[in-house]
Amino acid sequence: IKREKGIELHAAAENILRAQFGLEEEVDLKTLKPEHRAVFKNGVINIANTIKENQKKIDPSKEATLMTEVTLYDEVSDTAGSMDVFVGYSDGSVAIYDWKFVNFKRNKKGIVTGITENKFDSFDIQISDYKRILFERYGVTKFRESRIIPVDVQYDFETVNGKKRMSSDLSSIAIGKAQSEHLDTIP
Repeated sequence: IKREKGIELHAAAENILRAQFGLEEEVDLKTLKPEHRAVFKNGVINIANTIKENQKKIDPSKEATLMTEVTLYDEVSDTAGSMDVFVGYSDGSVAIYDWKFVNFKRNKKGIVTGITENKFDSFDIQISDYKRILFERYGVTKFRESRIIPVDVQYDFETVNGKKRMSSDLSSIAIGKAQSEHLDTIP
């Protein structure tokens, strides 16, 4: 269930972001409750606004180039990966963004634990590999930023044959530090 919902939300984030840059029409994510749609969409739009603000600081007369699902390959180490979001700015610098859909532990007051050290380390390795491949194989030398974008996804539960199990419906979704300090982008 988590994998399927992650794929669905990943595609939705990509669509919302691309729509903010006029690259495609935004599709309504009907599988999310209206209140979840609004929170999720606003979080993704905040990322789009950050990209646009960065470009405006560089040169307001030009636009950043946005690409999604960019596959990288390093034939020497036989390493490949797919960057969720790659941004090329007009000054030749680049940015990398990667969505991470996480089921944080919560209590009635909110998120109790942030990203675990193991997950944080694996995210760091992933982004570092992207940067290394971009530098060594594609000649990119100017990295403006690289960010992990954590999205907290909480699932409803249902009872089936007397057993409680996770549902594919969400009880909540949160993205961005306005929702929680644990959801700030990770450099």
